[in-house]
Amino acid sequence: MINNNITFRRLKPKSIDKLLKLGFRHFGDFFFRYSHVNHEGKLATVLPLRINLNQFNFSKKLKKIKKKNETSIEKFSKLSLRKEIIELFDSHKTKFKFGVPETIYNFLGEFPEKDYPCDVLQLEVRENDKVYSVSYLDIGDESTSSVYGMYDINYSKRSPGIYTMILEIEYSIQKNKKYYYSGYCYDIKSYYDYKKNFKGLEYLDWKDFIWKPLNEF
Repeated sequence: MINNNITFRRLKPKSIDKLLKLGFRHFGDFFFRYSHVNHEGKLATVLPLRINLNQFNFSKKLKKIKKKNETSIEKFSKLSLRKEIIELFDSHKTKFKFGVPETIYNFLGEFPEKDYPCDVLQLEVRENDKVYSVSYLDIGDESTSSVYGMYDINYSKRSPGIYTMILEIEYSIQKNKKYYYSGYCYDIKSYYDYKKNFKGLEYLDWKDFIWKPLNEF
């Protein structure tokens, strides 16, 4: 089993690429990776995921989600934890039954606006004057990585979590990135299964640290 962690205060874009390629993710300056986890009483293998953007295309389902959010306004900007963002997080976390996060700072670090370890963008999706979905995207040299996403549960029918992933993927393609790291899933059924439904998806094989097409798992 693999279980590693390390702290980095500041990293260059190419260094972020290397860590992501090795299966690391991070919350603030705390970088970690682990190959197995206890999920609802079962030992599950963790599958780090990324999308090979040269192989990505939109499925009918993703096109429908884009259609549901066509009246929205989207903006990428610097990380800024304003009051409305904190309130959105407090709304979003009510959807969790287990492992409920205390605060957004659990994911972004204690002082993210000053001490975030790499280049990052905040994506806001709003309708009229209301922000209903927000996510955070790390920017590497040849890759991007989705850090965390949250949304107003009253907008659940729009699939806002997947919609921000779509926008992050489109942004990554526009910036000529090769890979979009979408987090991880398990080798058994879990809440993260929605991440398996993207074209061009690859997973990290812990045995030889080679990225392989997920459909070959």
